Amino acid sequence: MNIESRYRDLINHMPVGVYRTATDGSILECNTILAQILGFSSAEEVRKINAAEFYLQQKERKEHIERFEREESQYEEFQLKKKNGDIIFVKDYTYVVRDEDGKILYYNGIIVDITDQKQSEKALRDSEGDYRNLFERAHDAIMIITVDKEIILDVNTRACELYGFAKEEFIGKSLESLSKNVRLGKERIKKTLEEKFLDNFETVHFSKNREEMVLEINAAVVNYKGQQAILSINRDITERKKMEKLIHRLAYFDSLSGLPNRKLFMDRLIQAVARAERNDISLAVLFLDLDGFKLINDNYGHVRGDKILSGVGERLAGI
Repeated sequence: MNIESRYRDLINHMPVGVYRTATDGSILECNTILAQILGFSSAEEVRKINAAEFYLQQKERKEHIERFEREESQYEEFQLKKKNGDIIFVKDYTYVVRDEDGKILYYNGIIVDITDQKQSEKALRDSEGDYRNLFERAHDAIMIITVDKEIILDVNTRACELYGFAKEEFIGKSLESLSKNVRLGKERIKKTLEEKFLDNFETVHFSKNREEMVLEINAAVVNYKGQQAILSINRDITERKKMEKLIHRLAYFDSLSGLPNRKLFMDRLIQAVARAERNDISLAVLFLDLDGFKLINDNYGHVRGDKILSGVGERLAGI
């Protein structure tokens, strides 16, 4: 299987929607999960439609593009129309790919359907009467924690599944015992108490078997059985973070040698030149050439040439 086939196989097996669009909105690539999110039966169907058609208003798409062109890489939450006209909430992680002259080539991104999360959050705000039913049926892990000693008062079924604890084990456990960065966790508890809610922050927790999980958390101050408490909605984004890291590597590192590609090299060179000028120091750029490499490709084939490039990459990375 060649590199292109491996790349496409990887994209199609990601647990999130993945896309690449041109500046005019043409969908250049997408995976099956994105098609499912948008209500289509295949990625081929999605690629026939301009991305602008999924937005509720063209103004939203225009503003969306303007923001991430300024910030290069960002995420936003907004609504999209599915094939059948249903409206869904999504979180879109987008970054801009440019050529050496800074011209935008295309936009790469990840789409996550957060409709269930949004509905859960709205229902929690709007109706305490439906609280228990929603609490147990939510797709995200939910905890209720005391504000003083950060003791867990209640959890839903999803929290037990995610962390690996039985409900009886969870109740009475301290949040500190689950948190990788206790100090940071306390800072966010304090900020939640001050602002009454805290949206979309990331943290790392341990499961029962001490495996690390990257979580995206929305927290709010609530009244629980007559006492002030913190409600925490925890979404496991461990796999998504791995995929984001992989996509970043595909964009900025050569897939064969594992070395930074030209885009990343130019970015670091610009930074190095600015630092040298600022500190009045010298800067050197070393250019390496592989003598006779063309002869190797011509005489022994590109497979052997690729192995040599990989070996050179490993040696340079180890310097």
